[in-house]
Amino acid sequence: MSYLTKIKGINISKYDHGVGEYHQGWEACDQYAYNVVMGITPTGHQAKLSCARYIYDRETRKDLIFDTSKANHIIRFAGLLKHVKGPLIGKPVKLLNWMIFVLCNIFGWYYINGSKKGQRRFTRAFTLVARSNAKSFLCSIVALYIQRTSPNGSPECISVARHKEQARIVFEDACKMLRSSDIILKRWFESNSTKMTCIGNDGSFKPMSQDSQSLDGHRVALGIADELHAHHTPDLLNGLISGISGTTDPLIFAISTAGTNLDGVCVTERNLVRDINEDMVNMDSYFGVEYALDDKDDWEDENNWHKANPSLGHSTSIDALRNELVRAQGSPQNRKNFLTKYCNIFVNTTETPFLDLLEVQTKCARDDLHLKPLMNAGLRIDRKLLYLGLDLAQVHDIAALSFLFPEDDGSVSVIQRHYFPEGALHRLSAAHRLMYEQFEEDGNLILTQGTAIDFEYIKKDILMAQQYFDLKMVGYDPWKAAQLAIDLESSGIDMVEVRQGTKTMSEPSKLFQKLISDGKFNYQRTDKCLEWQIGNAAVKTDVNENIKVQKSPSKPHNKVDSVIAIITGLAIAKIKEPKPESPYKKRGMILI
Repeated sequence: MSYLTKIKGINISKYDHGVGEYHQGWEACDQYAYNVVMGITPTGHQAKLSCARYIYDRETRKDLIFDTSKANHIIRFAGLLKHVKGPLIGKPVKLLNWMIFVLCNIFGWYYINGSKKGQRRFTRAFTLVARSNAKSFLCSIVALYIQRTSPNGSPECISVARHKEQARIVFEDACKMLRSSDIILKRWFESNSTKMTCIGNDGSFKPMSQDSQSLDGHRVALGIADELHAHHTPDLLNGLISGISGTTDPLIFAISTAGTNLDGVCVTERNLVRDINEDMVNMDSYFGVEYALDDKDDWEDENNWHKANPSLGHSTSIDALRNELVRAQGSPQNRKNFLTKYCNIFVNTTETPFLDLLEVQTKCARDDLHLKPLMNAGLRIDRKLLYLGLDLAQVHDIAALSFLFPEDDGSVSVIQRHYFPEGALHRLSAAHRLMYEQFEEDGNLILTQGTAIDFEYIKKDILMAQQYFDLKMVGYDPWKAAQLAIDLESSGIDMVEVRQGTKTMSEPSKLFQKLISDGKFNYQRTDKCLEWQIGNAAVKTDVNENIKVQKSPSKPHNKVDSVIAIITGLAIAKIKEPKPESPYKKRGMILI
């Protein structure tokens, strides 16, 4: 049950303090959570969940206290600093309400009993927000604050990023803030081009990049993982996490804008935070908030931009976004940049993408498409027409079975079955293994016993389809499924060879693209395994303009088997011509 559901019976009016967007006190945290949950401040669904979690914990947690004095302390500390960028350069820092919400959550919650009594609650934090919303500014405040206030002797603060230049951004912003800050604050720190030192407790802050092994031996009080979407592996983040084991009140603060790696560490962390805020995963020490457009939002509608840009009108200019929109409308590449950087939406980036995942999600995802109700309808005489597309896996691939139901309006409803051997999970990278386990937990991946896919699972599903539907035929690649085809044919199922050559697969592949373009392809919105593979699918074109779907050459470990299964099914399916609309429906009857 999500926190938004849990707070429905709570009177939250006491969180409305009537303070404005520049109020510099803990009340702004309450006010922000109230405004978001009540719809006064426009945000996406994920940010609403984070605010609802805050309110629910304030109301129900007896082992925790939200310490308003601690919350105020970080706000007052920020007020000693000055802006170093933009039109406010040189002026004292005034935090926006959403920034206060992030900082007060991280530094305001403490345990009041048990083995963790007196310790800060959140040791992990994640913020996903669009470009130019002052991410580095926020991280710089945190870095200076923890250097000064950490209870650890010689607290080490480290900023990591994939590239050295990126890792230095937060560090250099902190140094600039320090140089222009209150005279008392200046006396606490010394800095040079590579390191900042806090006088008195010997705290330090420095940027690091690439080689996660260089983090070994560090006792990390603060680890900032900047622009997590650009990290190719989780090694840097894991290096920080391993470094906090011996410190008191540590913090790993990951912050990023969306990117183009759909199976990277950033998406893994984002999905974990989503599950925490839905109360599906119990990870009490992890705070996260995501600012992004919702799946069904029109990215060209500027009324939706505030969801990804909580600093809109401040560090982010509406006119700048309007200009970027014009560029995005004129170029696919600029569109991808606009979606990731200003709408905070992850998009696929294969060299020559077969499909536009955002278009697929926007036009084709359905909430009301489920196999069981269709099976129940299959018990009646008028069983639903069905074609199956089958793609059997290599040793490390996903096997896929596509249920294709042609509809009367010329559309096709597709329900996928994905299979992977449980005994082969250990061969995957850590990121892929976590993703596959999440697919299985969500009901979108069937883990078969053994180290190779047990075809009996697939055979059973095909026989089930024969029982409940008007199964016309099953398309399959004879190179992989010859024996399975023989077994199924003995059960009266029409097995049709669909060879995987470019000429054979080109027309059904183009049909797939047209169905997407026309909004006539329906799939289950919850099937993230299929969406991931759609995002992975690249296309190769020959001199005769025949096309063939393949894995992205730069990402050979990403799978496209479910896409191939759908195309295989389309190669044999008879798509219905839509019934012509009666002219009387538009103009009514004409009396003569």
